[in-house]
Amino acid sequence: MWTKLRFARRSFATIRARRKQIQRGKNRKEGAASGVDNSAAQYSEVRLIDSNGSNVGIVSFSEANARARDENVELTPVSASANPPVFRLQTTAQVRAQNEKEKELQKQRKPKSQKQMQFSCKIESNDRSTKIRRIQGFLDKGHPVGIRVRFRRFVNWKDPDRTPERIASDEIIMKEASSILDEIILELSQHGHADSRSKTLREVKAFVNPAKAKKSG
Repeated sequence: MWTKLRFARRSFATIRARRKQIQRGKNRKEGAASGVDNSAAQYSEVRLIDSNGSNVGIVSFSEANARARDENVELTPVSASANPPVFRLQTTAQVRAQNEKEKELQKQRKPKSQKQMQFSCKIESNDRSTKIRRIQGFLDKGHPVGIRVRFRRFVNWKDPDRTPERIASDEIIMKEASSILDEIILELSQHGHADSRSKTLREVKAFVNPAKAKKSG
């Protein structure tokens, strides 16, 4: 007998859980049909804008929801924090366009990763042109680029004990690399602008920002 009673209790519990699950599904479908999250139902009144952008005025939330169902459009929040909150009737195409616009704005706000490109003083002209085209592509997509031109050899220009001959040799090597960097930056002038330059014991460097990011004035 106790076994049958426990089985019956479990069966009733299963039935109740199934009913709740079905009800939740119905609620989600009703919300999806009007394009509104169920939490929006907490509003008693809303300011409604129709699908043409005209201000309908302040109506009850249930009236706005019913109008969305009648016109087969979605009721979407514009400013839920306003008093009363602002909602708009939108077609599926309008909602899709709005979502795409928001995604594009998020991409624009997201900082672009910095790219790096290295050259040597012995680089062939074809390889150099290829790398410059790649840099132009990076800049056109909004990526800042760090450009490095390696010296032909290690140059310890900080050494105070260098001989005059060594100093002259070092100057020739550094001037060669600097000249190549100047030429590269010139070729990129329509795509970006060099904000800073520096040198180490092995290379000269420049940081180039996209042209569209340059501040006017």
